[in-house]
Amino acid sequence: MLTNVGNSKHVEINDAIHAILEGRSFTYPRRSSAVALHDVIKTSGIAAAIKKYRYYKEKRADEYDVSESELNTLGYQLLYGDKKTQNAIRIFPLNSQEHSLSSNAFDSLAEAYQVIGNKEADSANYKKSLALDPSNVHARTMLAQLR
Repeated sequence: MLTNVGNSKHVEINDAIHAILEGRSFTYPRRSSAVALHDVIKTSGIAAAIKKYRYYKEKRADEYDVSESELNTLGYQLLYGDKKTQNAIRIFPLNSQEHSLSSNAFDSLAEAYQVIGNKEADSANYKKSLALDPSNVHARTMLAQLR
């Protein structure tokens, strides 16, 4: 299976195809909330996308993947792909609130603050990331550079 979509559900799709070919039951892969929410942002704005995320999480989590990695992917698409830093700054904090024990969520939030030049916020979030995972080399390196 080939794809040029970085955040595709290719493993889950591959497993379902094998199950079908072998006559076994299968589960449809959950849809990417990052892709769906990105579409909402383009048509209705960031506030509508955050509201839609909450709806997916509460009512449609069996259909949509609302994981940390999905929000992170969306945040990075907004930050670097679309160059919509203010939208990214709304998604990354949501991810760190939803996944408050994730070093990666705070590391990504810190990176977004670094891009907009908010040294106080990027430092605080890199420190939080490092506190959650002392082996986080990226957070350690970035904090050293900030000093």
